[in-house]
Amino acid sequence: MSASLELLCRSCGAPFDAALAPLTCPSCKALVPPHPSASSFVRLGLDRPRFVVDEKALEASWLQRTRVVHPDRAVRKSDAERRFAVEQTAALNDAWRLVRIPFDRAALLLTTAGVPEPPLRQALLVAFIEAREEAESSPAHKAAVVADGVARFEALMAKVEAELRIVDDVVGGYGNPSAEAVRLRQVGALLAEARTLARLVDDLGGPRLLPSLTVR
Repeated sequence: MSASLELLCRSCGAPFDAALAPLTCPSCKALVPPHPSASSFVRLGLDRPRFVVDEKALEASWLQRTRVVHPDRAVRKSDAERRFAVEQTAALNDAWRLVRIPFDRAALLLTTAGVPEPPLRQALLVAFIEAREEAESSPAHKAAVVADGVARFEALMAKVEAELRIVDDVVGGYGNPSAEAVRLRQVGALLAEARTLARLVDDLGGPRLLPSLTVR
């Protein structure tokens, strides 16, 4: 759980913990503004950052929360609350975008822990260049490179999940600084390789392994 961040409701003056990402004041139920320091995970109803989540339940929580703050429900409220409705909706959508895809969720957890994703190792970079050249030699070679890329991406993400399942259960695992910094740096290397694989497969006309990629 993140450290508390006490603010006062602008409608009734009651205190509330912005770190818990409330949508409304616990006392008067007026809409409150989203705080930029609140965790994307907490915004979506999780008690703390973690990789392994019930994705259907997480989506249901996002939908339920966006219904609460939908601007259409605030048309009869004060100017401030109408503004908060728009801001809360945007904050929830941003949180959902960052958390819903496992790769992006893993990358966000590294950012939360203050662990940067490292550059791709030189040997891997050379291997990817050679794979691209091979793919350009014939349609059959392209299909083989794409199939291999998809399989390798899935294997890398399985390794990411295995590592982050361990971090999920470590107190301070996603703190900044992290108690699991060494393991998270290893995860960062896996993500760097997986990201490059996804770009290669995408460039070669294969399946979109990462919807968040904007290479096309």
